[in-house]
Amino acid sequence: MNYTNKHIVIIGLGKSGISAGRFLTMHGAKVSVVEARPKEDMYESQLILQGVDVDYYFNTHMHDIFYHADMVVASPGVAMSHPGIIAAKEKNIPIVGDMELAVTMMDKPIIAVTGTNGKTTTTALLSHLLNSAGLSVVTGGNIGTPILDMHDHIMHAQVVLLEVSSFQLDTTPSLRPYISVLLNISPDHLDRYAGFDEYAKSKMRVLTQSRSDGFAIYNAADKMIRQLLGDIDALPSPFCGLTDILDDIGVGACIQNGNISLKINDIVEHYDIQDAHLYGSANMENMMAALLAARHMGCDSKCLQQAMLTFKGLPHRMEVILKKHGITYINDSKGTNTGATYAALEQVQGPIVLIAGGVSKGTDFSVLTDIIHKKVKHLVLMGDAASEMKSIFSKVVSVKKVSSMQKAVREAVSQSVDGDTVLLSPACASFDMFSDYADRGRSFLQSVYELCGEGTCED
Repeated sequence: MNYTNKHIVIIGLGKSGISAGRFLTMHGAKVSVVEARPKEDMYESQLILQGVDVDYYFNTHMHDIFYHADMVVASPGVAMSHPGIIAAKEKNIPIVGDMELAVTMMDKPIIAVTGTNGKTTTTALLSHLLNSAGLSVVTGGNIGTPILDMHDHIMHAQVVLLEVSSFQLDTTPSLRPYISVLLNISPDHLDRYAGFDEYAKSKMRVLTQSRSDGFAIYNAADKMIRQLLGDIDALPSPFCGLTDILDDIGVGACIQNGNISLKINDIVEHYDIQDAHLYGSANMENMMAALLAARHMGCDSKCLQQAMLTFKGLPHRMEVILKKHGITYINDSKGTNTGATYAALEQVQGPIVLIAGGVSKGTDFSVLTDIIHKKVKHLVLMGDAASEMKSIFSKVVSVKKVSSMQKAVREAVSQSVDGDTVLLSPACASFDMFSDYADRGRSFLQSVYELCGEGTCED
C-alpha cells in the first residue's frame, strides 16, 4: 500500500505503536498518535521517536482526528470498544494493527502460532527447531519484538515465524499463513470480547485465513476447536494427546507410549521426548504442534529429534525452580487464565498447594472447582480476585488469603510436606500487584529462595 500523504492515526504509544509510527513516517504518512496516558508518563516513548514527525494527543481517548483519518492503527492492547475505533467504524475507516502493515509487504512464507495457552513456548521451540535444521528464521509478533522492526531481517530470511494473539488476528485481515498453528481455546480476555464464542471465533481465524497450498495444524482434542472447525482451505494437520489418531488421518501427530508419533506422507515417524526439558502434558501438545510445523517446512527428522532435546523451555511457564525437603516448587506465573491453571494442575503429580489470584479479566473461576477439589490440598489467594475466588473454592478446599507474595510463599511452605508441590499458577492477570507476569514470577522465585535458605536468584 502507498502511505504517502495518508493521514494515519495510531492508538497507543507502546512498543507496537512506536514501531508503527517509525514505519509509517518512513513511508511518507502523516501520523497522529492518541494516547490515554498523560504526557509525562510517556517520556521514554517520545524519546525513542525523537526526530520522527509525529503529532501527539495525550491523556485522551477521543479526538476529531479519527473522523478525518485514512486509516487507524490500533495497538494490541486497545479494545475494539475504544471511542476512536467506534468513531472510525462509523466512517468505514480501516482499522488495522501493526502486524497488518508488516504482512502486506512480506513475500516469505509465514508460520502463525496462536492459542490461549502455550503459544510463546511453541513459537520459541519451533524457532529453535527451524534454526537447528539450518533454516533462516525471523521470529516476532506477540512474542516480544514488533514485526515492523524486523523488516530488514525479513528480506534475508527464508521463513517468518509469528506468535499471534487474538487481538492481532482481529486487526490483521491480510494474514495468510503458509502454516497455521492453533494450540487450544479456553476462556480468556472476556473483558475484551462479548463472550467466549466471540473470543473463540477470533482464534479460529488463524486456520480459516491459511493459504490453500499450506497446512492447518490444530488440537483435535480441544472441544471448542472441534465445535467451530469447518472447511479449511489448507491441508488439515491435527494433533491429539488423548488418543491415537494416526490410523484415521493422512497427516498429524499423537502420543504413543509417552513419545510423539508423526504421520507425514503416509509414513509414521517416532520422536523420543523422554529427556526433553519441557514439563507436562500441555507441553507435549506444544511439542507435537512444533514438530508438525517443522516437518511441513521440510526439516530433517533426525535433526529435529536432536533439537527437541536441547530446547530448555521458557521462564515462568511450568518452571521447576527448586526441590527441597521433598517439596517441589513450580513457577507458572504465565498461567494468567483458568485454562492455563487447569492444565498446570493436571500435569502435577501428588498433592498441590496452589498460589493463585490477581486480576480476573471477567473470568468464571468456577470451571476450576472440580480439579481444585481433586488435586489441591490448600489454596493460597492474593490480589483483587482473592475474595471472589475464596467464595467459590472455600466449599471444596481450605483457603487462606494473604496480602503479598512473600506471605503467600510462607503460607504455602507451612502447609507442605514431603511429596507435595507448591505451584504458582494464578489464573489471573498480574497488574494489580506487579508490572507483569514476569515480575510476579520473579517475586515468587525470590520468596522461595529466601524462605528456603537458597540466597538470591536471577531470572
